[in-house]
Amino acid sequence: MIKRILIVMTAIALLAALSLVVYADNNGNVQINWTIAGPIFSDIQNIDAVDGGSYALLSLSAKGAPGAAEIMAVGTGGLVPVDEQCPGADLQVKFGNGGFVATFEDQSMLFFVVDESEEARNANCIHFVGPNEGAFEYNVVGGSGRFEGATGSVLVETISWGINSVLSAEEGTITGVVELP
Repeated sequence: MIKRILIVMTAIALLAALSLVVYADNNGNVQINWTIAGPIFSDIQNIDAVDGGSYALLSLSAKGAPGAAEIMAVGTGGLVPVDEQCPGADLQVKFGNGGFVATFEDQSMLFFVVDESEEARNANCIHFVGPNEGAFEYNVVGGSGRFEGATGSVLVETISWGINSVLSAEEGTITGVVELP
């Protein structure tokens, strides 16, 4: 009996170490519950991405469920009047036309695009004093490897600090559900 338990525990540890465990429930749903951190590079070539807007490139590390991943993201945005998405903010940037790719250790990937619907929360709340806060909704539009054919949605909530005119630091969370076929 002890030998069987050791074999099962060894197999589970080996699968987890190889990042082959997807953490799907009986319905094929995978919970996303990441903490994220990394740099943001903004307007490094002074390109107006949208009528007077800007763009940002992000390189983030994600830890948590369904496993550690490296995230590369891009987004465009522009200033909009401050509304209920950013109470007390000095400026508000509305993001759209962006997305990110999460790459896992086993080279599986998840693909995300900004939810551009009118109801989506996609605002970066800029405060002249203190950190900036953001909330962004993304749709899962596929994947590769163990995430091939994935769908779903996630909410990205962030806090960022400007370092200089082109570099910021960001941390936050990504939560949601990925549905596997």
